[in-house]
Amino acid sequence: MMAANTIRTQGDIIGLALNMDDNEIKFYKNGSLLYTATSVAAGSWSVALTLLYTKTLYANFGQDSSFAGNETAQGNTDGNGKGDFYYAPPSGFLALCSANLPEVTIGPNSASQSDDHFNTVTYTGTGASATVGHGLSKVPEWIIVSNRGQNGGHNQFHSALGPTKTAPLQSYEPVSTSSNIWNDTAPTASVFSLGNNAAINGNNNTYVAYCFHGVDGYSKFGDYMGTGGNDGPFVHCGFRPAFIILKNTAAYQHYVIYDTKRSTSNLVDNAAVRKKKK
Repeated sequence: MMAANTIRTQGDIIGLALNMDDNEIKFYKNGSLLYTATSVAAGSWSVALTLLYTKTLYANFGQDSSFAGNETAQGNTDGNGKGDFYYAPPSGFLALCSANLPEVTIGPNSASQSDDHFNTVTYTGTGASATVGHGLSKVPEWIIVSNRGQNGGHNQFHSALGPTKTAPLQSYEPVSTSSNIWNDTAPTASVFSLGNNAAINGNNNTYVAYCFHGVDGYSKFGDYMGTGGNDGPFVHCGFRPAFIILKNTAAYQHYVIYDTKRSTSNLVDNAAVRKKKK
């Protein structure tokens, strides 16, 4: 990709700067720009190097500006203070290392941890109205409860439906009204409420509850009203979702799941259907 008359001799340091924002690759020799390749196709790229005969190449991605002791280390860093380069990296370019990746919304080095937004709790039923601590940092928006010892199905609380409604996850039944599931009481920042229904609170039965709440830019729970037309409603999530579960709450219809692994671009129409057990 470099000009044919570019002379490269033993000991030269060839640099590459990849700019996927502008679809460019810049080539440098001994700190000076040689050539800029434009119109680089978007997508996933891998670095590949080819050597002729018995030549040796030492690569530095920011870990060693001495090239395994073949040069005198210079200690130049990128704009974030990362890396160890012989020549100063071009302005705006960063070392290829995990330290330069943006901090995820939820991660080990983030103020927001996974169990702040999703938590699994277990409890033993009493047969009478009760509360259970959910362990989240905010009010849960989706709760799934399952009886661990009996085939009692999976009951759901959803913030869009409220505490008077429940929906079985294991079947395609519509949402139903029940006062003895969630005790007609909305979850709080510390607990969720149980009625005396054996499906979620049978005396001495053991249960597991999966509790979620939304995170801006990461997850969202809500509802929408369908139109029946080809151009349906626009539902703003605040981010591009990678995984969506949908259910018609008023009809006997399956749960439908869409994801970006099977449909990688619009239209995302490769659906998985959660069918009722026979």
